[in-house]
Amino acid sequence: MISVGKGRDAMAAVDDQGGAITVSVLPEGRHDLMKPFFQSKPEAPFGELKTCRAPNGGVYLDEALSWLECSEVGRVEAGDHVVIVAKVLAGDLLREAKPAVHVRKSGFSY
Repeated sequence: MISVGKGRDAMAAVDDQGGAITVSVLPEGRHDLMKPFFQSKPEAPFGELKTCRAPNGGVYLDEALSWLECSEVGRVEAGDHVVIVAKVLAGDLLREAKPAVHVRKSGFSY
């Protein structure tokens, strides 16, 4: 499952790809790998980051720990977000390290 804010470019990308989603699992402490995704309208969605192609055509970050290529099976609106439920089609462990985890103190702010 992933949660995407309504109106975000990521929602349009999922819709444009017919529900295809590729997830890059990032290493702990590598906030620089997330920077392009926090920009409001980047010209290149991945910025200057090197990317690779998964077997079904999805794009993942070369410096990711692992990747999962998924297909949407359903979605539910939840407030100002959409929760997308997806089936994993393929994936790979590229390197071993602790994954980045983001836990908010409160659901009222980001």
